[in-house]
Amino acid sequence: MNKAVVVFLKDESTVHQLVESGVIVREMLVQVSPLAVPSTRITVSGVPPFIPNALLENELRRFGKMASGFRTVSLGCKDQKLKHVQSLRRQVFMFLESPTQTLEVSFPVKHGDGLYMVYASSGHMKCFD
Repeated sequence: MNKAVVVFLKDESTVHQLVESGVIVREMLVQVSPLAVPSTRITVSGVPPFIPNALLENELRRFGKMASGFRTVSLGCKDQKLKHVQSLRRQVFMFLESPTQTLEVSFPVKHGDGLYMVYASSGHMKCFD
């Protein structure tokens, strides 16, 4: 399953124990992850297209672990002449420190000679069309 081995265990306490300790396979420690891990979609707004994802990732790691890579949110333009216009929003899935935690934070990103303020939110995007 996505280049991973899936093992079903008899009870939940064994799952928690293996997630905490890992498993030794051929004298090598292998980390164990639960099959269902709740990740949260984070939308980062106000990001100029020339800002590298790595800079955003460095800032967001303060709030949890990355569960996916970034993707640019489409503007939704149907006209072929406007397809190249990029949105100033990117999305990423994260494992926040608490499954019930929400994220509403602004932070500066330094790139080149500029300092750009961006906003990260776990809330849902609204369409005002």
